[in-house]
Amino acid sequence: MEWAKRVAASVPRWKAGSVSDRATTLQTFDAGAGGYAAVQAWRSLAGTRATVERIDVLKETSKTAVYRIYGVNSGGPPVVAKRRRHDAIQYERGIYERVLPLLSVSALAYHGCLPADADNSWIFLEDSRGAELDYKSPDHMAAATRWLAAAHVTGSTGVLSAASLPDRGSDHYLRHLRNANETLARHLTNPALTSDDVALLESVRELLFLLEERWPGIEAFCAVLPQTFSHGDFVQKNVHVRESCDELVVLPFDWETSGWGIPAADLTRVDFELYWSIVGDAWPQVRIEDARRMVSLGTMFRLLAAISWEAPSFRASWVKRAAMKMNLYRDRLSDAMCAWG
Repeated sequence: MEWAKRVAASVPRWKAGSVSDRATTLQTFDAGAGGYAAVQAWRSLAGTRATVERIDVLKETSKTAVYRIYGVNSGGPPVVAKRRRHDAIQYERGIYERVLPLLSVSALAYHGCLPADADNSWIFLEDSRGAELDYKSPDHMAAATRWLAAAHVTGSTGVLSAASLPDRGSDHYLRHLRNANETLARHLTNPALTSDDVALLESVRELLFLLEERWPGIEAFCAVLPQTFSHGDFVQKNVHVRESCDELVVLPFDWETSGWGIPAADLTRVDFELYWSIVGDAWPQVRIEDARRMVSLGTMFRLLAAISWEAPSFRASWVKRAAMKMNLYRDRLSDAMCAWG
């Protein structure tokens, strides 16, 4: 069809590698690090007698810090301490206190939160003690799919209030699209860009213009589908799977992209047949062909967010890594737009 031809024609093809997002332990401190901020915060919450054997640094930046604390609760499982800005921690707290308990799904135990300083707070969660979601494992994918289907179906039944959750519908992703297009336009004159870089950004912008032309159809499609709670970034680095009593327990985390809308963004790597076997009965108004199109739409949604987040990188004096990632996003967005039709 004409739409697919226009999308394909706008994209010169070449391939680029991807960058791993896997988290690693950066450093381990022994039990003598009692003055360490994460330990002090945990002792303030759990009591001065709280035992701390050691603390692993999982992430440490100016904006976010994540630690794993061992030896808590008289040798019990570790606790993960996360420090972020107040609003982000309070939102995550709300997910654990007021959303997940209503969805009848497995979740990390929430131990509490408290202020860290004038701008940041701590949140303390159960350590998952699991492995990253393995896309190549049929058992992992089946368990993750069942978790998502249960969360989506339960969330759409009225147990949650849409007003209490951020919008993650079509308007949210349209804002990502427009923000990406405007940001890329501002950086086209960056002297660090080569002619190939400029051509890449222009081809991305052309795709974004084409997609915005079709946005009324996307809005109409979303309007007739179930609205529910979605994670928004249900990928390996944000989902752990733990074996317990001969079953797999799925434990997602990092809820900053979660909210209310159609669950498209969660469906890009599910076992579709299994997902449909669960949600099809619960959502009789949804046709299987519409559910399949929702997968393509979810891919577009996630790529629009990724492009929007990466676009500011092109103001820098070194853009090679950003160009590699943008090239990958551009090719995948083109494919998803063609699949959407």
